[in-house]
Amino acid sequence: MRDHYANSEVFTHINHFHFLNYILPWADHRSREADPALHGLAVSILQTLMNKPKEFLVQRVDMEQVERGLIVIINQREVLVVPNQSPEIPDPRAVTRLVKLVQKRHPNKKLILTFLSSTPSEGRFTHLKAQLVHLLKLYRNTTPDHQQHQIVNEYHDHLSHRLAEMVRQSVSSRT
Repeated sequence: MRDHYANSEVFTHINHFHFLNYILPWADHRSREADPALHGLAVSILQTLMNKPKEFLVQRVDMEQVERGLIVIINQREVLVVPNQSPEIPDPRAVTRLVKLVQKRHPNKKLILTFLSSTPSEGRFTHLKAQLVHLLKLYRNTTPDHQQHQIVNEYHDHLSHRLAEMVRQSVSSRT
């Protein structure tokens, strides 16, 4: 298995922000030849985060890392904003500042804000995590072990565990 961490730091707890910072540049069409499986996974993750159909074509992905998050510019038309959330509950003031920064830097682009942490729309959050777990599992099952990226596998394990925890908590709170 190859280690391709964005900053060579091994995370004991894989933060959503760090994973997306690592994986989303692979969605750019220029990355397709370098690692087709990882490129395909990155495109699917980006389509899922943006709530786009599989037919949505991702050609260009540009990224800006800012103090409070990640700005992902897709096809020079849409901007996906990923707040850096530590702990996992987003700070509304920080998110507001990040959105204002993005609107100022990219005034003519469609803004898409995504959360992978506890949010008021828990149903959408759980569904999104379940979709990501499915995509990561598909990558693991169809990519030879020696070609898999360790961060993808670790993120899959982390996300699967968190999703199972959420389901257990939901069931126990109903009883």
